[in-house]
Amino acid sequence: MINANFVSSKGYKPIRAWEYPVDFLVLYSSLWLTAGITAPMWNDGVSLPSENDKFSDRLMMEPFNTRKENIFSVWYDASGKKIKDINGDDVYVPNGSFYAKNVVEPIMFTYMALYMRSKNYNIALMIGELFTLSILYEFTVRPVFKVSSFEQLLKNPAAGTLAGILFDEIATYLLTTPYIGLHVLAYIINPFKALPTSHVHGLIFLQPYTAAVTVAAQAEF
Repeated sequence: MINANFVSSKGYKPIRAWEYPVDFLVLYSSLWLTAGITAPMWNDGVSLPSENDKFSDRLMMEPFNTRKENIFSVWYDASGKKIKDINGDDVYVPNGSFYAKNVVEPIMFTYMALYMRSKNYNIALMIGELFTLSILYEFTVRPVFKVSSFEQLLKNPAAGTLAGILFDEIATYLLTTPYIGLHVLAYIINPFKALPTSHVHGLIFLQPYTAAVTVAAQAEF
């Protein structure tokens, strides 16, 4: 017999109908949070649409417009002198724009995926919602501050899907173990599992390894 005090319950709670629109609004609101977090990071700054830089113009996505986001900058030393490589060429390093595009935005989409996984969303629905949110981000949020980006339209939800499923799978597996320390780690990996609205769900890839967890729980008992 499995010791229920150690191994997390496999009781499933259905997602109620009202949770879907509420969750979507919460996730859409997080897109504006993403824009707020990245705003100070952009190397060339952010600005509101103006008469000479209309909102509609910003919908012409990078790289299909004449404006390009420079994500690398020349490296200067402490005295303000350019650092050169062995060939005498300038050395370039990632700037704030690089981290805004390639770190912060994908991480925020990963957290969106983790949130939906904690609610036991169907995988196909989760992926579809992430890409829908990405479209909304590029066409309703980002143009308020920057030019929309075709690269980010695809990259953010793709990275969020892969990382979200991976991290949630690990967190879910850790919660099936009989060790409190691993449970704490699980909540660190996916903090949304601690929410009262979180739904217990099964494993996708790590299910075969739960047999070892059962043995460990019996031995601990």
